[in-house]
Amino acid sequence: MKNPDRLQAESGFEQLSLLPEPKFTPRWPAPHTLQHRCLNYLLTGRHLTSPTFQDLTGSWRLAASVHELKDLGWPIQSSFVPAPPSQSQHRHMARYWLPAKVVRAVSRRER
Repeated sequence: MKNPDRLQAESGFEQLSLLPEPKFTPRWPAPHTLQHRCLNYLLTGRHLTSPTFQDLTGSWRLAASVHELKDLGWPIQSSFVPAPPSQSQHRHMARYWLPAKVVRAVSRRER
């Protein structure tokens, strides 16, 4: 049986809540840092894995950047996906993304 949180995340649908959502007020990372670059990629709607992040930035520290962004209030979501077969057939790695509603909210603010 699949994890319901994973199914929800992969489908793009979110469970409705009876409680009001907290105000979305994340802090921005310092410019020209890995966290800033990571956030910029996530705000385009991309899903990032360590190999992708390494190709884009030359750094393997995606998880550290995501952790710091979460500390700044960014609601980054994750799931585990199989690693490329050349690495190991039994290995999994994290895939990170921002919910579509966050990407839309930020793009509206920037206009």
